[in-house]
Amino acid sequence: MMKSALAVSAEHVRVYTGVLHLAVRVLCREIDPPLYRQMRDSDRRMDPGDAPLTDPVLALRTETEALEELAAEFCRLFVGPRPVCPPYASEQLGEVKAGGRAAHDIEAFMSRHALRAALHAQDAILDKDHLAVELSVLAHLLRVAAGAVTDERARAEAWAAAHDLLHRHILPWACDYLGRLENVARYTPYTTVAYLARKVLEEAADWPAAVPPYKTS
Repeated sequence: MMKSALAVSAEHVRVYTGVLHLAVRVLCREIDPPLYRQMRDSDRRMDPGDAPLTDPVLALRTETEALEELAAEFCRLFVGPRPVCPPYASEQLGEVKAGGRAAHDIEAFMSRHALRAALHAQDAILDKDHLAVELSVLAHLLRVAAGAVTDERARAEAWAAAHDLLHRHILPWACDYLGRLENVARYTPYTTVAYLARKVLEEAADWPAAVPPYKTS
């Protein structure tokens, strides 16, 4: 059932954007020492029953060994030469080639809304229909809609754009993809992040198209 416009607070939306930002980071680049240490610190503070971000098996190894194993897993999952779970809409939707219609569509969406993907040299991204790009744009729009700006019209436009992005470009493939990633990944954080990101998208799918579903107090 669709949630009421006041059922989700601005803080709720901001927490969800945090999950999306973590998913973006894990999907687009190998895990480096600073991120690995941040995830270990987060796991130490987590509540009982929360899914960990660092793998218990890798925790028995040195940091260098764990990072090497995670680098190999990143390549196996996303890079290849024959990746197990390529994170591109074009491939997941069965298009003839990578960088096809799905890539052109997301580029057109970003052009219409004067958005651009902030890519880094280390990012393993070949086309704009990479899930990390789409989730990054979604997180940005939700952040604006949840109060990053004071202009009410800008917030409303950001929310409408986020709804369009989610329903037209992300939901047709991303939840199924994240479910497969959760099943085929050998280690956390890939399994945990796939699960959390999928849950965020599934809940956001029920948010209204107009009037941001949050309250600021």
